[in-house]
Order: sequence, then C-alpha cells, then structure tokens
Amino acid sequence: MATETAGRRTRGLRIGLSTAGGAAAGAALGWAVALSNGGDPALYVPVFAAAVGPVVGVAFWMLVLNSAETRRIEAAGATDVERSWSRDAAAAAFTDVMVVVSLGVVLQAVAGWTVPLPLFCAAGLAAWALRYTAARRRNA
Repeated sequence: MATETAGRRTRGLRIGLSTAGGAAAGAALGWAVALSNGGDPALYVPVFAAAVGPVVGVAFWMLVLNSAETRRIEAAGATDVERSWSRDAAAAAFTDVMVVVSLGVVLQAVAGWTVPLPLFCAAGLAAWALRYTAARRRNA
C-alpha cells in the first residue's frame, strides 16, 4: 500500500514537472518572439505558454520522464506483425515522399509552379496506406 502511494506521488510529480516545464518553455519562446518582433511580452508569453506548453510538456513526458514505460511498450510490440507492417510501410513511404518533394522542387525551379504543402502530406499518407495494404495482403 505504501509503495502504491509513493508510485502515485512520483507519477504526479512527473506530470507536474512536465506541465510546468512545458509552460515555461512556451513562455520562454513567447518572450523570445515578442522581443524579436517588437511585440508586447504581456500578450505573447501567455499565448505561447498556452499554445506551445502542452505540446512541449507531452514531448518532455514521453521522451524523458516516461522513457522506461515507452521502451517497455516498444519492446512488447516488436513482435506484433501489424506494427512491423506499419513500420515497413512508413519507411518505404518516406522514400516515396522524398521523391515527390524532389519532383516538386524541380517543378518549382524549372516551371515556376508552386506545389502546395497539403499535396505532399496527402501523398505521404496515400503512400503509407498503399504500402501497408500491400504488406498486409502479401503476408496475410
């Protein structure tokens, strides 16, 4: 019982630390942006703390404070066949996206045609979906 209570306190401390660290990082970024743009820090700091803070806090939690749990889950899922299909599809789709981005850069340089960013995002998702479906059918 005492170990369970100590574990809850430790987890609560980690969550509080990641929340405070995220808010502090967001506030620092807001301060830097306010100084570089000549804006009012009283406006930028809370907005950046609220907008960027949760993202930085979750990243800090996952990468630093909860890394042992993340490694345990990763090791447990390494034998999962669907995860291996997804990992292989993502690796191949990354190559596909790099080819599409390269073609977009060439089109922009040669023809002056600007390729919108959502097109690249859609191409990446479509490449992953096609690769995943192919892997699933090939191995099923």
